[in-house]
Amino acid sequence: MLVSQGAEQLKVPIHITPSRASKSAIRAVEKQGGTVVCRYYNRLSLYDCVKGRTDRIDAAPTRRQDIRTYILF
Repeated sequence: MLVSQGAEQLKVPIHITPSRASKSAIRAVEKQGGTVVCRYYNRLSLYDCVKGRTDRIDAAPTRRQDIRTYILF
């Protein structure tokens, strides 16, 4: 999850794909010219992300509950 705590330290554009992000964090990143694209990570896709594995197809949300957590808060 991406939050805006420490946003004043951000000095360069970053492009990030978190599972969730606060509106203030998105504004802080976009103010510096970066982008934030939220996406759902299930256990397997999160493991692949951490390990740098790119040979599998990304998982998509399958339950309504998963999609609700995908929406910005």
